[in-house]
Amino acid sequence: MSLDLEEYPDGISIPLDVDGMDGITRGYYLITEDGTWYEIYLSEEIDMDSLEEEMEGFTDLYVDVEERQVTFLEIEGSDYNLDEFLDIIY
Repeated sequence: MSLDLEEYPDGISIPLDVDGMDGITRGYYLITEDGTWYEIYLSEEIDMDSLEEEMEGFTDLYVDVEERQVTFLEIEGSDYNLDEFLDIIY
């Protein structure tokens, strides 16, 4: 599954309130029919080397170590959601 950029031409672009989310410098989300897409940028404190392995069950996971970016789709009712992501990085 991938984000349909024809239907959502602005992409994942709604700012995520990251106040109180240590380790996250900025983030964005977009609610679609498939679920909620997240694009999150991590601070230097987060170990990117093991992150992709720890997030193995996440849908449409994309990790860019150089940009410190993590993108994934949260499907309603799934255990692989934003809260689980936050548990992994803390």
